[in-house]
Amino acid sequence: MIRRALLPLGVAVAAAVTMAGQATFRSGVDLVRVDLLVVRDGRPVPGLAPENLEVFDNGVRQQIDRLSFEEVPIDVLLVLDNSRSVAGETLGHLLEAGHAFVDGLRPGDRAGLIGFSNLVHLQTEPTPRLSLVHDALNAVHPSGSTSLLDALYAAVVLPGRAEARRLILLFSDGLDNTSWLAAGDVTDVVRESDTVIYSVGVKRSDGLAAPPNNALLESLAEETGGRLFHADSSRGLRELFVRIVQEMKARYLLTYYPRGVAGAGWHTLQIKLKNARGDVIARHGYYVAGK
Repeated sequence: MIRRALLPLGVAVAAAVTMAGQATFRSGVDLVRVDLLVVRDGRPVPGLAPENLEVFDNGVRQQIDRLSFEEVPIDVLLVLDNSRSVAGETLGHLLEAGHAFVDGLRPGDRAGLIGFSNLVHLQTEPTPRLSLVHDALNAVHPSGSTSLLDALYAAVVLPGRAEARRLILLFSDGLDNTSWLAAGDVTDVVRESDTVIYSVGVKRSDGLAAPPNNALLESLAEETGGRLFHADSSRGLRELFVRIVQEMKARYLLTYYPRGVAGAGWHTLQIKLKNARGDVIARHGYYVAGK
């Protein structure tokens, strides 16, 4: 049986707001966790050791405690646009891509599904029973308009496992036209969470240069250490989703105990490569709430 919550939009947003305190970045005087990707010529770089990275917290160099690769489980939420604009061929290609993504996860990973139109649908919470996610994908039907910001906000504040890496894969092909929340509200809660956001869109067919929501999604990807991809058509979604799940499994989890920096407030992060070639993709910083 598929567990599904179909909430009126106002109720969904209110629920998200009440859970917002659970979205704080997992950090403090004890430990900071940073999910990061290192790429060279667009491809992930494996095999790095702690001595290949330098971490600066508010400009102060830190000693890396651990650099983990592959063994850290993933909690991923598929946040998929199921508004009327995806009806037909686009929806078929999107669901095919979603199934391929789920098939690419490893034992110990969990996946969940949020669908959104003008309503936010929790199709299934993150679960290790991936067959439930396949069932939930098969149950998706298009309707209504697009509340992308509300869906993303609800996904970010949904509680996850403390030991897992939290990732969101967001797809939308249309302009957000019914969200209650503003872009600033979502940006704030995203910056204060430890969730990495990957976004996928389809190139516009109306001749405009940029896809809908492009600037916002690019900004959120940069803030969280994720990526933004665009398919030339919906036929390219499967290839992109498979690429993303492979990339997610090639990410590192870096931890350190902060030294020489104030505890509360915003911390700007810089992570640099040393004796290695490539580009580091990681969140720009983290926030520690005051006592």
